[in-house]
Amino acid sequence: MHSLTVRLFDQFYLAVDGVPVATIQPGRQEAILAYLILHRASPLPRRHLAFLFWPDSSEAQAHANLRQSLHFLRRSDPAVADCLALAGRTVQWLPPGPWTADVVEFEHCLAHAAAAERDHNADAAIAALSAASDLYRGSLLPSCFDEWVLAEREHRHGQFLAVLERLAILLEERRDYVAAIAQAQRLLRHDRLHEPTYRRLMAL
Repeated sequence: MHSLTVRLFDQFYLAVDGVPVATIQPGRQEAILAYLILHRASPLPRRHLAFLFWPDSSEAQAHANLRQSLHFLRRSDPAVADCLALAGRTVQWLPPGPWTADVVEFEHCLAHAAAAERDHNADAAIAALSAASDLYRGSLLPSCFDEWVLAEREHRHGQFLAVLERLAILLEERRDYVAAIAQAQRLLRHDRLHEPTYRRLMAL
C-alpha cells in the first residue's frame, strides 16, 4: 500500500512513498486535484466540476475537458489513480491507504486546539495552535487564480491569523511574554493593519 503526501500551502506538492510526482501538469490538473482533496467528504458531480473549471466553454466541451484532465491525472501515477473514485456522474478523492495533506492536518490542529480550550487545557491548545501555524507555509495554491480558490485562500489565511492571535493571547496568559511577543510580531508581518495586535504588542 502506497503512502501519499500532499501539500497545498505555499505551492502544490504531491509525493508517493516520498518520491515527488512530477507528471501532474501545473495549472488545471493541480487545481482539479486540490479541489477534490478540499471537498473530499462526498462525491462531486462531474457537471459541477466541468462548469467550475471551464465556465466559458459549452457544456459538451467542458465535460470533454474534464474527462481528459481526469485521464491525465490517472496516468500521472498508479497511486493517484487509486485515489480517484470515478463513477458515471461523480468524482471523489478517496485514498485506499495512508495519506497526509497539510490542509487536512491544519484543520485537525484547529479542532484539537478548540477541544483543548473547552477542556481548559492551555498547554494542549498552545501545542495544537503551534502545530497549525507551522503547517501554514504560505498561501493556499498561490499560482492558481480561479474564483473558487480565492475564497478558500482568504478563509485559510484568516484562520492562520486567528491562530497567531490566539497563540499570543494564551502565551501572555501563561506569562511567557517573549514567546507572546514573537507570535504578535509574526501576525503583524502578515497583517500590518491588525490594531488589536499593535496594542497587545505594546502592552507586552
